[in-house]
Amino acid sequence: MLPNQRLDTDAASAARVSFSLYGNHIHNSWVRETSGRLKMSVAKGKLGLVVLLFIIFIVGCLVGLGTSSYLYYRHVFSKRLDRNATDLGEQINTVSRLRLGEIDGVINDLEMSIDGNIRSVALTPHIPRTDYRYKALRAAKTYREIYPSKSEKASQVNEALREIPKIDSFKCESPLCRLVDRVKDEAE
Repeated sequence: MLPNQRLDTDAASAARVSFSLYGNHIHNSWVRETSGRLKMSVAKGKLGLVVLLFIIFIVGCLVGLGTSSYLYYRHVFSKRLDRNATDLGEQINTVSRLRLGEIDGVINDLEMSIDGNIRSVALTPHIPRTDYRYKALRAAKTYREIYPSKSEKASQVNEALREIPKIDSFKCESPLCRLVDRVKDEAE
């Protein structure tokens, strides 16, 4: 190899190294810039996904709230209104019959209603002694001790009240208290 040729080769080699360094610099800056754009794009995508999931969550909550409100109204509140309307009709019939002097018929209807309610309340399993249903059953037992059931369901009523104790002492002025006192006075 000739000395001049070696210079050319060294110059070419240096140029290649220089170009390669410059190209590497361009490549590295392009990679950094592209990487930065890609990271920003990924960050925007993640943020968009989070926003989308949040919107879906809010819409789901609103749909759930609307559905539960509708179901509550349809199956609980409207049933309560229907029951109130039925009770109102029965109360008007009862008061009308009392005003017409049909006292025995009204008492008989109320006694039948009491028997039905005793049987349904007594079906509740394990009623605690502090529960209002237990207290209502004790009042029913006390009432049935004074006025036994004469309906065709009397045996079921007696069985339902078999283990329920009657109220022995009263500290109130309720109609049941007054009725028990009157019966005691008449027995003496």
